[in-house]
Amino acid sequence: MPRARENACFAVLTDEAGRAGTLSSYPKDHENRSHHAGAALIWGPGGELMASAQQERIEEEMIVAELDPILLARERSLAKYMLRTRRPELFGELYIRA
Repeated sequence: MPRARENACFAVLTDEAGRAGTLSSYPKDHENRSHHAGAALIWGPGGELMASAQQERIEEEMIVAELDPILLARERSLAKYMLRTRRPELFGELYIRA
């Protein structure tokens, strides 16, 4: 995932699995009821896929990955770490205090 790599952070994508709950106006198991693929993915700070749900069937599933802070430190120490070159002093016009 490019955003995990650009920001040198862990990224998680999740979705419901199966037919939508009680929010739909269609009866349960109706063909027009919302359907969710049940995706679950975890990326490391270097953009590598660390864990993912199976893709053969739609079912509830949980994935787990160890988020090692050493990976963050390693990625953020590289010359390509884009957030190191940010210039917050230029953001003043974008920031309005409430």
